[in-house]
Amino acid sequence: MAKRKYTEEEARERKNARQREYAKRTSYRANNDYNKRTYTQIVVRVKKEIAENYKSKCDELGISYGAILQEAIDDFLEKNK
Repeated sequence: MAKRKYTEEEARERKNARQREYAKRTSYRANNDYNKRTYTQIVVRVKKEIAENYKSKCDELGISYGAILQEAIDDFLEKNK
């Protein structure tokens, strides 16, 4: 009988690792496709100093960088109906 390259346990772990990698790739792809269909990017250019201060304040408060911008857009649209 031919000698096996991996023990049964090693083979099982390699298979599980491949399945985990595949799940990551397909999950990322599905999320990316959903985001492309659902969202639109709005790019804003600001001076580096302002961006650094903004990011550090968001980190300090524990909120996402987009949360404040989303709130500002919502307020703007509400005021200008």
